[in-house]
Amino acid sequence: MVTADYPVYYLFYMVMRYLPVAILLMLISLQVGAQCPNYIRQLDIAASYGSISPDQINLGVNVDNKTISYISGAQFVSVRYFLYAYLSMGFTGGIVMERGQYADDRNHAIVKSTYTKQAMTIAPELYYVYLYRKYFEAYTLLGAGVASSRVTTTTNATIYTPASTATTSESRIKMQYTPIGIRVGGHLSAFAELGFGYKGVFNAGVSFRFGHPVWWKQ
Repeated sequence: MVTADYPVYYLFYMVMRYLPVAILLMLISLQVGAQCPNYIRQLDIAASYGSISPDQINLGVNVDNKTISYISGAQFVSVRYFLYAYLSMGFTGGIVMERGQYADDRNHAIVKSTYTKQAMTIAPELYYVYLYRKYFEAYTLLGAGVASSRVTTTTNATIYTPASTATTSESRIKMQYTPIGIRVGGHLSAFAELGFGYKGVFNAGVSFRFGHPVWWKQ
């Protein structure tokens, strides 16, 4: 199975896997451009909070001597621009904070070290509206980008070694696929999404769409 431990190969694998879907959505958007609505050349800015990530599911559970004591949701800001009537492209950026501890290999009641982790993700995204009613739209979203994390680990002192602190950094490719998204409102709207990836399983927030509201293309 291809994993994110090999960023280049993983990115190539995911791009080739989802590229046909992206091309199909673009072709559909061009074909249905004569229908309604018409968001072309409109700018959309959104702020969201995502939850139910794999790490949140393991919150407070000892897994391989590691216990996560706190993890924030995925907090993201997205900027999109509609190049076609139904299809927009843009970028998103977000951050996740995490704290936890590692237990001693022999005695799990002993805390060997604690850590704090900050992960930042920046990714281009493709946003496609596939169902529309006035003040309501359903959409799908696909994104892939780089997640850079910084971990600071503090190892507790023992009778043999003094306390120490070390900081490590790493980068890996992460994906987001949201098959179901719902947006309700006009210029200022609320939205909710179900998917998987760097935004979590459930993601919700608010967005503001600039430009003249075109409910039906003339």
